[in-house]
Amino acid sequence: MDLIIRFLLLVVLSVAAQDDIQEILKDLFGTPPPLPDTNETCILKSGGEGRCMPINLCGDTSSSKVVPIEVHKECKHYMDICCSAIKEDDENNPVITDANHEADVSCGKHNPNGIQMSTVVGNDSEAKFAEFPWIAAVFVMKQRKLRRVYMGAGSIIHPEVVLTAAHITGGVMSVRAGEWDSMSSKELFDHQDIDVGEIVVHELYTPHRKNMQYDIAMLILSSPLMLTVHVGVVCLPPPGTATTPAGTRCLATGWGKDKFQNGQYQNILKKIELPVVDRRHCENLLRRTRLTYRYKLHSSFMCAGGKADKDTCVGDGGAPLVCPIPEQNDRYVQNGIVSWGIGCGKEGLPGVYIDLTFLRPWIDFQMTARNFNTSSYTYKIIGKNNP
Repeated sequence: MDLIIRFLLLVVLSVAAQDDIQEILKDLFGTPPPLPDTNETCILKSGGEGRCMPINLCGDTSSSKVVPIEVHKECKHYMDICCSAIKEDDENNPVITDANHEADVSCGKHNPNGIQMSTVVGNDSEAKFAEFPWIAAVFVMKQRKLRRVYMGAGSIIHPEVVLTAAHITGGVMSVRAGEWDSMSSKELFDHQDIDVGEIVVHELYTPHRKNMQYDIAMLILSSPLMLTVHVGVVCLPPPGTATTPAGTRCLATGWGKDKFQNGQYQNILKKIELPVVDRRHCENLLRRTRLTYRYKLHSSFMCAGGKADKDTCVGDGGAPLVCPIPEQNDRYVQNGIVSWGIGCGKEGLPGVYIDLTFLRPWIDFQMTARNFNTSSYTYKIIGKNNP
């Protein structure tokens, strides 16, 4: 019996030029309101008069690299703060104004406080700017209809390679790295748009069978991404690693819908904490659905979630599921790729993800065949037997 595939291909209704992704985002999330006047005045906490300006230009923040964004504040745009002076250079306490500033090129580096922002409008389900540097938005150009379609998400594993789900690939593709709020042009650093030169789909993936086994693809970019403080690579499970233990608390990210049927796509990158579910238990839960008691969970799958209203959903296909690396603070490894599920956010029904501990050898083979170094996503295990 056919699966109800949650990650449906999103069809954008308006015509757009090949290089005009911003028009696609307007169709997806709606037309953003006009930006407030950058010269608007505001009242400082001291009672004096200030001016609203982007965080990284504010001289009042020179003593800290992290500035809180308040839910209720004087400035109309949530990425502006009330400032008394424009930033001046301070060698002792520099504020990051260059995306290349001290960029850490090691894999899986998570920025829990983002960059110069400690909260996002009080919403714990929204990621902070540059919190997950490896996330990328994936687009496909429908040439016959002359329109570009937002398909889902992917993860950067190398400056020239993005990992995603096979079911969202096809046609002329492109990726956007460094994105956060798709409806804002006031982010601290610009995103990077790169065309895809080659699509590598797993040879055992068979879309016409609709079982979604081996739902994995690699997007080889036409030119390399520039690794910066907000564009980075994620780690992958070391070869021979055991399946992610049940109960591990992992994070999924994406711009997909917040509900299955009447939900809305999220213009700000969302994050969801999900527990890994034991394979046998997940299989038994899925057998209680329309899949029936004959269903067998394939080795290329893993499961996570199963709590009401906490799930990835339509538009999250290809997005990464990352789990904390033991003994390494704020460092994550990608264990799964969003693939399919029975609806979204149903109690007792986990989502199904591609298991990267199972497919790491395939990824390494494809990378080596194209002369790409696998060290970009490889990390050193720290533990009793690995000093």
